[in-house]
Amino acid sequence: MSALLPIALLWLGAAPAVEEAPPTEVVVQPGETLAAVARRALGDAESAHELRALNSLAGDKVAPGTALKLPGPDRALALSALAAARNAVDQADSSAANRQEAASRLKEAEALFKSARYREAAKAADGAWQLVSASAREPTRFAVKVEENGKTEVKANSGQPVRVEAEGVATPVYAGQTVKIEKGRPPSSPSSATPPSKKSLFSPVPMEPPDGTRLKEIDAGTLILTWKPVKGATSYVVQLAGPKSATLEVDKPQAALPPLAPGKYQWTVQAANQTEKSNPSRRRSFEVLDQAVKLEVGKSSWK
Repeated sequence: MSALLPIALLWLGAAPAVEEAPPTEVVVQPGETLAAVARRALGDAESAHELRALNSLAGDKVAPGTALKLPGPDRALALSALAAARNAVDQADSSAANRQEAASRLKEAEALFKSARYREAAKAADGAWQLVSASAREPTRFAVKVEENGKTEVKANSGQPVRVEAEGVATPVYAGQTVKIEKGRPPSSPSSATPPSKKSLFSPVPMEPPDGTRLKEIDAGTLILTWKPVKGATSYVVQLAGPKSATLEVDKPQAALPPLAPGKYQWTVQAANQTEKSNPSRRRSFEVLDQAVKLEVGKSSWK
């Protein structure tokens, strides 16, 4: 079996863990905004752009009880293509030929994704990946074997590493390596050592809070940053920038922040182990609002 890009395997590898078809629509609950519906149904408030496009909505106000159409399986493939393209562009040398064009195509792909044009987004993202991939001309060849008990074996034969994801954990499989996937479990470790010249850790994918979240002034431990776990990572390094900057190292895919002064903050996270660190994740932002205390003094009857 062969494929031009490693992204196709993401869907194949995750399939055995799916027990039933995902829902095709979501019903708006009383008091919910479109962003709240997107967060509940798709895991990210920013996905409201997609719901608006999919359902031909003029704005973000939707009446309770309205049934909204949800994205189909093309969305997952587009997400994988975007992740592969972002990593490729991030890792490309700033002076590398075609990097600027690749960044432009990636931007186009992200706009198409927000418009729920998933197949077009995946195609544009694949084009960006090919422009900066050192061996994009060499087809990626891999084999997938599904046993009767549901176990799946994936073997990469040549070309670019194949990205395998299951149960929210992703791992790269390089040429000559094999991984096995069992229902309800993340991928096993590759059967042979990853070439030392290539990164084995993917950049983490931030989860909470949604990008652009506005928060009331918080106490220590109140705000917790979360991201998807990365296969092979033994720790994570969070970089927080803003009125109060900080570097946090944790051993789980989450980090509780210290007390923060009002202002705008940005954060990234890297996966790490004993030998390397991944590239930083996509930058996310949030704002801590200044909660000024208002004193209301009424008239007194005392004379």
